[in-house]
Amino acid sequence: MAACAQLAQQIARRAKDRLGADGVNLLNCNGEAARQTVFHFHIHVIPRFKDQPGKDRIGLPWDSVPSNPDEIERVGNLLS
Repeated sequence: MAACAQLAQQIARRAKDRLGADGVNLLNCNGEAARQTVFHFHIHVIPRFKDQPGKDRIGLPWDSVPSNPDEIERVGNLLS
């Protein structure tokens, strides 16, 4: 658990430094009623952007929608 928390903190800092996020939500969904869709422990690191609705589209609860694989890879590379 400590290793997961440390890694989530590192990714959160990178989201702010490399993506220009104003803040970050760390979220764990536990159980189907909490909208957990992958049934193992994981932490969502969600970059938040003040006054930038085009970048800050995630509200709670959210619905999963397909995204552009190239954009996912680009952002993943920025955070790795």
